[in-house]
Amino acid sequence: MKLEKILEKKYGFSPIVLKDLSVDGMTDVNLRKQLQILVEKGVLQRAGRGVYYFPKQLKWMQGSIRPSDETIIERKFIRDTDGNIFGYKTGFNFANSVGLTTQMPVVVFIVSNKATSEYRKIVVGSTKVVLLKPSVKITNENYKILRFLDLLTCMDKFSELEEEELRSTLRNYVQKERLVFKDMEQYLKFYPDSIYKGLYRAGVLNEVAA
Repeated sequence: MKLEKILEKKYGFSPIVLKDLSVDGMTDVNLRKQLQILVEKGVLQRAGRGVYYFPKQLKWMQGSIRPSDETIIERKFIRDTDGNIFGYKTGFNFANSVGLTTQMPVVVFIVSNKATSEYRKIVVGSTKVVLLKPSVKITNENYKILRFLDLLTCMDKFSELEEEELRSTLRNYVQKERLVFKDMEQYLKFYPDSIYKGLYRAGVLNEVAA
């Protein structure tokens, strides 16, 4: 099967990340050459360094569209095409989704296994991104716990809520995501001791005392 058909079948309009790409019977060098040929033919287009996509043609307008910055960011740093998690949004981005703040930052902060340094600034399309290296490998099983613990370490910096509403919001989130202390305990060594104050405010320590 030709490379074009293989990629089209697997990715469709989703971004194709070169670092994660492998094709049976094709070396990395040959794969890069074939991708370059597809780009030169106009079959594929680049969405940034090491990211490709099949341009989507629209009947009602000239030219084509590309995947959104959000889609590219998620595919490259957060989740693969099989749904496996290797990153998550943090900082104001996550605090906003939880309901602690109404602020929407111009910079997207992401903790990802794909980060090669502790702190790195990049640009994806027109979106500014800060990549952070995790203290422990992110998996499908622990990403919800890690991003919540990250939030607890700096929630007072982000929160616009009064104390009572803050505690209520955190506890509702904990119940919704079914976060429990016994699952978090093994990761607490990667966080400062002040994390326990956050766990108390979120109601997570109640189960330990019960």
